[in-house]
Amino acid sequence: MCTHYITLTVNVPIPDWAEWLAQQKNGHWIIYEHKPQRNDVLGFWEADGRIDYIASDEPNPNWQDTLYKIEREK
Repeated sequence: MCTHYITLTVNVPIPDWAEWLAQQKNGHWIIYEHKPQRNDVLGFWEADGRIDYIASDEPNPNWQDTLYKIEREK
């Protein structure tokens, strides 16, 4: 199994409820309570439950490859 790591250039607290992280086409990084689904027409991830904006970056034409499961240290 391949593990991917990303580094945000800002320290961002991630709340306990957040389970997923993904970048929108416009560059915004969003955390999600439930696993989001891609909306290819609009260029973003969407999900039920809580979501929150955490950081912004350059627009990403490969945004579909940015879904990450948040893993916490035990």
